[in-house]
Amino acid sequence: MPQTDRHKKREIPIEFDFYNTLDKLPVEKRCTIIMISCGSTTIKINEHFQTVNAPAVLCISQYDKFQCIEKTHLSAKAFHFDPWYIKACLRFENLDDDISIDSGNISFNTTAVYSH
Repeated sequence: MPQTDRHKKREIPIEFDFYNTLDKLPVEKRCTIIMISCGSTTIKINEHFQTVNAPAVLCISQYDKFQCIEKTHLSAKAFHFDPWYIKACLRFENLDDDISIDSGNISFNTTAVYSH
């Protein structure tokens, strides 16, 4: 279910799945970040087999072929998001001016943000 931005009164195409079982991936029109916090799994991504042990993070797109082959004591959470929304809306220029940024700890670059 999309989230609601209570400050700008709009729907945000980001879903959070607290108990992801890896069985219904990929999600149509979404990229997915999967955080494996416990257990292990054997997966097949685009014809490549991989055993993944916690802790781990997987990133897949709607175009990937994903299959969970086996899981043992698996605990996983997932964020499903529209990549076009992320690219278009989540930019520094769109942040509220009321958000204070400690310039002593973060320097800005046109291509990346680095923490000191």
